[in-house]
Amino acid sequence: MSGMSSVCPTCGLCCRSYIVTVCGRDVWEISRQQRLAPTQFIMAVPQAKDRADGFRLEAEGQNLQLMLDKQGRFELNRPCIFLVQLAGQHVTCGVYEHRPVVCRAYPFVSLEDGAAGVRTNALCPPEAWVGVEPNRPPWRDVVSRSEFEFELYGEVTARWNERVASLPGRRFALDEYCSYLLNVYEAIDAFDGTFGDAGMARVVHSWRTVPDPTADLDELHERGELPWVDYFLRVQQIVAGFYADLPRLEGGQSPVPGRPTRMSGQNQGAGGS
Repeated sequence: MSGMSSVCPTCGLCCRSYIVTVCGRDVWEISRQQRLAPTQFIMAVPQAKDRADGFRLEAEGQNLQLMLDKQGRFELNRPCIFLVQLAGQHVTCGVYEHRPVVCRAYPFVSLEDGAAGVRTNALCPPEAWVGVEPNRPPWRDVVSRSEFEFELYGEVTARWNERVASLPGRRFALDEYCSYLLNVYEAIDAFDGTFGDAGMARVVHSWRTVPDPTADLDELHERGELPWVDYFLRVQQIVAGFYADLPRLEGGQSPVPGRPTRMSGQNQGAGGS
């Protein structure tokens, strides 16, 4: 990350100029590590365009997304709530080790060929990324991790939205949604521990690798060739275990286009509130 040491500590433009969208993993991680209630650092705002990761607080309500709060009165160009001003015009992120996945990936994005590239509208100074090879595996994996977490978050929000839809006329508080997120991701984190760091790195690196349409998924699973598929299906089971008063999810969306999910009939998820 050759441009990072010379530019980022004195820049912070991205920390002042964006709405930083966060996923459930981000909320859980920051809350746990900083010992903060989620509503101390996030806000819920309407989604400009409905996406799979949108959540609702009432059955007929609009899709919402979570973002990091700003310092002081909310304005787009105000500093992120976690941006710390240091001496000599230097700045630093107060939660750098646990910063959101979109912050970790910035300014890289996924290109159509699967490679990583610097986004065309990046706020970084022109010299920031000169000589950096965006297609190096670390950058591709950081971008993949961001996409991976938001797709999983879509599974988590889908279960919450089912609960909201089952109770028309009731408006839920943001605290209730955040409590759900913390419980779900606590269960997912426990499952992640069974993979270990190396196993999770394999899951992320293989994310959305699509098998041959004629391949037998069970056989690929047994050979360990598609670790992300096994991981995704197990997370679906965990999420389906929340809200026992709702019908069990019969598989949700298959992670592999055109292929049935293997989770039907397997209801081994965690209980939730």
